[in-house]
Amino acid sequence: MYERFSQAARIIMQLANKEATQSSHSYIGTIDILIAIVATGDDVGAKMLRSHGIYSSEIRSEIARTSTVGFEDGTPRAKNIVENAIKVARELNHTEVDSVHLLLGLLNDQTSLACSALVGLGMNLDQLRSEILSRLTPGSASEMAHRKSLESRFQDHPRVQAVKQRIKHLQDGLEESVAAANFDRAASYRDQRGAMERKLEELYTELEREQN
Repeated sequence: MYERFSQAARIIMQLANKEATQSSHSYIGTIDILIAIVATGDDVGAKMLRSHGIYSSEIRSEIARTSTVGFEDGTPRAKNIVENAIKVARELNHTEVDSVHLLLGLLNDQTSLACSALVGLGMNLDQLRSEILSRLTPGSASEMAHRKSLESRFQDHPRVQAVKQRIKHLQDGLEESVAAANFDRAASYRDQRGAMERKLEELYTELEREQN
């Protein structure tokens, strides 16, 4: 099910699993996924939530305040979120399922604890979903093919390999920070990783221009 997941989305699901374990759940719940998205996501959805003051601590406080201590139809509901995320990515013609797709998949199930917590924290779910979609650029089949072509052409280029190695190093640091529950450090690694991923995109464009 996770074959199309980006590294960032995989990290989110790993963190959600850790969050569930720390909460003594036998399943990954929607709250676990939401907390993981806010903690490590580096795209428009996660940034939008944080801009509204929604962080992991606020979500946990809201759940504690309402006394809804995480009991819901856990595994099937989390599976539905993942399936919804895959569907959203496919509809947008995106090559990978990323953090923002997981958030949109979560928002498609407004009866979940995660959505209830967001409403309790002042979010209008329909407005949030619309704003996120308005900032996403759908990909086309030709764009996806072009991206795959660039990755294949330049996969052995020393500069590409160096940037990818740096990205891997930052991902490892992010995972270690999440495992240690050091979310400030994890956020720093997340931001650095995002910058390096953008640098990789720019490098592909530069190398293609040099060959043409």
